[in-house]
Amino acid sequence: MRTIKALIKPFFNFSITLYSLYLIYASVGLEFFGGKINTDEINKLITDHPDDIDESWIYLNFNDYVMSLNTLFGMMWQNDWQDIVYMYELIYN
Repeated sequence: MRTIKALIKPFFNFSITLYSLYLIYASVGLEFFGGKINTDEINKLITDHPDDIDESWIYLNFNDYVMSLNTLFGMMWQNDWQDIVYMYELIYN
């Protein structure tokens, strides 16, 4: 039990630091990529590249803070982050 109590403060500090970094990167993402991913763009990509595009890409955007944090979290935990980068390459052509 003492070990768990001793780890709470470092874990809390790590969580606050990681969240602060995420907010900074989310703000940068909003500035550069905000508003580019929408249903029209995804549908156009699906018709142009039917084998490469996944319909769930609509949820990986930087249109607001919640979706920005979702996208950053997905890029941190997913093994196929290069698909998200490929989507933005196709959008920006």
